[in-house]
Amino acid sequence: MEVSILEQRLVLRHTFKLARSSSDERVSFVVRLKDLSGRIGLGEATPLHYLGETPATLRATLERWSFAVAARASEWEAELDRVAKASTTEDRGRLPATPLVRLGEALARIGPDDPPARCAFDVAFHDLFGQRTGSSVASQLGVDPSQAPGTAYTVAIAEIAQMRERAASAIAAGHRTLKLKVGASDGPRAADIVAAIREVHAGPLLVDANGGWTEAEAAAEIASLERYCPTFVEQPLLRGTPEALGRLAARTSIPIFADEDVLDSRDLERLPDNLGGINVKLMKAGGLTEATALVRAARARGWKVMLGCMIESSVGITAAAHLAGTVDFADLDGAMLLVNDPARGAVISGHGIGLPTGPGLGASLIL
Repeated sequence: MEVSILEQRLVLRHTFKLARSSSDERVSFVVRLKDLSGRIGLGEATPLHYLGETPATLRATLERWSFAVAARASEWEAELDRVAKASTTEDRGRLPATPLVRLGEALARIGPDDPPARCAFDVAFHDLFGQRTGSSVASQLGVDPSQAPGTAYTVAIAEIAQMRERAASAIAAGHRTLKLKVGASDGPRAADIVAAIREVHAGPLLVDANGGWTEAEAAAEIASLERYCPTFVEQPLLRGTPEALGRLAARTSIPIFADEDVLDSRDLERLPDNLGGINVKLMKAGGLTEATALVRAARARGWKVMLGCMIESSVGITAAAHLAGTVDFADLDGAMLLVNDPARGAVISGHGIGLPTGPGLGASLIL
């Protein structure tokens, strides 16, 4: 089994300003796994900046993973063959599961605290498995793609007039749900942003502070949003104070969602029960194996689930799209925000998600 890593420079259409960061471009890596039959599986990794990861540290991690995976090539090939012979297509409804559990667990042991690298290899193996069996990733997981919601469109922090203009353009393009970034200390107040967007959009609004507020600030900001009826407020506080999320949730009628506070299933026990839901991302969970487990665990807690993404190409977005039929909300516009998406894959819109035809992911690089 051959492993190669392709570095991608992703250029954004607009400056992507969040509560604590701003960027005009991002770096991403595509992992290519080539099996003994010449099939190529793709997966993507992007740095989790809020965990201190950089493109340089992620590349080093991916190179370490490449050696570890290549050294056990015969084991991976045998496991793919074993599962292919034993697998059956099964409709699991709204509770997905992967047939590659053992393989995913083995990958986790290479680096349990390397979620983006684990994600890239986990997804690439699912792609290879689908090509071996002639099945799409969605069918492997037991997911009905027709149940996928349309994606929200993200409006990053800017001057209010710019945000309103970009929101109006997104609505004109067919988006029904908008996600508004708020929480920057040098940016407009959340209520002022939401009030301006409500002038052009009466539909669902998702408000994401990306941990930009203190608890006192969040309580005041969220109270000021009540009159505008946002669908939920996401991650109002910095990662690491889940009990404070519970206190905020108890003070408002607006559902509070956790994002940075939940990477994978290990984080769930620390979250308060009164949250409205969580944001599941393949990149922070470590791929499809853990993301499917996280969706199942969230459902058991009675929470809503949003399927999110990082700024990433259509390789990573397509992988997430195969899981989208199991969630309540989708925020899969990461490639849509790019000038130079280097891949083709799922067709993402405000009306729904169209998966590629053919086996595996169905994503391809534009070379």
